[in-house]
Amino acid sequence: MMLKFTQNHLPVALLSYADSRKNLGNLIHEQKALRTIFEQQKGQGYIDWRERYNLEIEEIYRIFEQATPESPITIWHYAGHANDYELLLMNGRADASGINYFIAEQKSLHLVFLNACVTYAQAKDLVDRGVPVVIATTEPVDDQASALFATRFYTALAAGKTIQDAFNTAKWAVRATYGAFEKDRKSQEKLLRTKLLRTSKKLFPTKTKPLSEFEPWVLLTSTQNQDEAQA
Repeated sequence: MMLKFTQNHLPVALLSYADSRKNLGNLIHEQKALRTIFEQQKGQGYIDWRERYNLEIEEIYRIFEQATPESPITIWHYAGHANDYELLLMNGRADASGINYFIAEQKSLHLVFLNACVTYAQAKDLVDRGVPVVIATTEPVDDQASALFATRFYTALAAGKTIQDAFNTAKWAVRATYGAFEKDRKSQEKLLRTKLLRTSKKLFPTKTKPLSEFEPWVLLTSTQNQDEAQA
């Protein structure tokens, strides 16, 4: 994996999930796959992990605040419902402008993965605030494809690939299953669950790409950490 421990240091991955609408049938498969990957990494002494399945707003603050210098949270993975400007957690909507301010203050974080629908604007805000690497989506994505992408990404990362290379591996794994997006409109549409209702009162407005340019997952790096994705 990209992070290794020292005698007094064992980094932690926070794996969190929230199916507030109870319609993500494949979320449990993503959870099980990631649990297996990180448990193997823990057994090899590379990284520890924490898991929250029905994530609530207060838990985000509590888990990070309870982290110690000896066990810093270096990866935060969130899978569930979201949109441009909020995470839809089990006990309500978490406004991105507030959560992002707190997350950006966690200086141990190397990677945030927002594996939910239309999280690009949140990711852009996070890297602008200094979070080294954020993976996000530009469009609504199917939960089966999301589970596959996350599984292939962390599997590649655990095998020693860089974040960028692991991202590319996951992207091509999804393409292998769903087809080449730029050539096959039907394959693109498999990744679109339903049309997301958009509001003019977004805190982080974005433009929707035409299907011909469809590439749902993106990797962003902060200007202060341009080389982080290659580490």
